[in-house]
Amino acid sequence: IYAGKVAAKQAADEIREEEKKTKAYERELAKQSRARERKTHQSSQEDRAKVQQQNKAAVGMAGRGLRAAGGMALGVAGDLARGAGVETSFGSIAQKNFDLQQQAADLSNAGFMNGDARNGVRIDPNQLAAQTMSVGKATGNDANDVMEGLQKFVAKTGDLQSGRDVLEDMARLAKATGSNMSDVADAAGDVASALPEGADKAKIVRDVMTGIAAQGKVGAVEIKQLATQMTKIAAASGQFEGKAQDNMLAFGAMAQMARSGKGGAASASQAANTIGSFTSTFAKGARLDSFEKFGVNVAGAGGKNRDPKQIILDSLKAANDTKFGGPANANRNMGEMFKDVNARRAMMGWENTYKEAGGGDAGLKAVSAKFDELASSTLSAQEAQESFAVAMRTNK
Repeated sequence: IYAGKVAAKQAADEIREEEKKTKAYERELAKQSRARERKTHQSSQEDRAKVQQQNKAAVGMAGRGLRAAGGMALGVAGDLARGAGVETSFGSIAQKNFDLQQQAADLSNAGFMNGDARNGVRIDPNQLAAQTMSVGKATGNDANDVMEGLQKFVAKTGDLQSGRDVLEDMARLAKATGSNMSDVADAAGDVASALPEGADKAKIVRDVMTGIAAQGKVGAVEIKQLATQMTKIAAASGQFEGKAQDNMLAFGAMAQMARSGKGGAASASQAANTIGSFTSTFAKGARLDSFEKFGVNVAGAGGKNRDPKQIILDSLKAANDTKFGGPANANRNMGEMFKDVNARRAMMGWENTYKEAGGGDAGLKAVSAKFDELASSTLSAQEAQESFAVAMRTNK
C-alpha cells in the first residue's frame, strides 16, 4: 500500500512537470506561427488551422503518454505489493476479514468453559478479532496467522486466557527468530499443556520458549525448526522427576546435542524423536535389567524416572568402568543399555563429548558443563528486543 502511494505521488509529480513542459512547447509553437504570419503575410486561414491542429495533436499525445506512464507506475507498485504477499484487491481483503470474524466466533465458543476460574466468561468475538489485529500490526504478522496460532494454543490447552496472555510475546518471538507465528503459538500450547494445574502458565511458557530459542542459537536446531516438534519434548517432561519446565529445557538440550555434529540425528524431527525413544527405554523390562546389571539407577522420586542428566552421566561412567571392560568395551556397553537406535542417537553426542575430553572425571565434567550450557541458555530481554527491532526494520 505504501509502495502504491509513493508510486502514485511520483507519477503525479512527473505528469505535472511534463504538462508544464508541454504548455511551454505549445506557447512556443504559437509564437513561431505568429512570427511566420507577420513575416510573410501570406499564411492562409487554412494554414493557421493546420498549425493549430498539429499543436493540439502534440498536446494530446503528450497527455495520453503521461496518463499511460502514471497507470504503469501504479501497476508496477501493485505488482510489487502482490509479490511481497500484500493483498491489493478489495475482494481478497474482504475475504480475509470474513475469515477472521469466523475464526473469532469459533474461538469464542471453544474458549468458553462454564465454571472455570479463568475462562468462565465468554469473550466477545469482536474483542478477540481486535486483539489479533492489534498484535499483528504491532509485530508485523498477519492477523489471520495470529488468530490461527491462538486457536492452536486453545485446541491443545483449553485455556483461552493463557493464550491471550502470551499471544504478543509469542508473536514477537516468532518475528525475532524468523519463525512461523502459528507454529510458535502451537509449540507454546504444547508447553502449557504439560504444566500442572495452578502453575503460572503464561510466565513459564515465556521462559521455556525463550530458552528453546536461545538453545537454537547455541546448538544446531533453531526454534523455527523445533517449534513443530515441541509436542515430543513436552510429552516426555512429566515422566521424569523435577519441574516440567526444567525437564523440557533439559530435553531441548538433548535434542540440540542429538542434531549436532557429535550426535546422530539427521533432522530436527529425528532429533526430537530421540527424546521419545530415550524416555521409552526406561519402561522396558529388558532395558531396565541392563541398567541394573551396570549399576545405573534410573528410578526417581514419585515413581518417575531420575533426572535425565544424571542418568546420562551415570551411564557413561558405568560403560567405561574397568569392571565392565573399560573404554575398550564402552561402545558395546552403551549399546546394551540403549539398544533402541533412536535412544542411542540421544546418547551419541554425549558419548563423543566424553571421549574428546579424555574420558574419566574430565569427560564427565565436560558432559555436565555442555548439558548445563544448553539447558540454561536464555535470551535476555535486551537481545530479544534488539532482534525483534532488526526484523521489523525490513521493507517487508
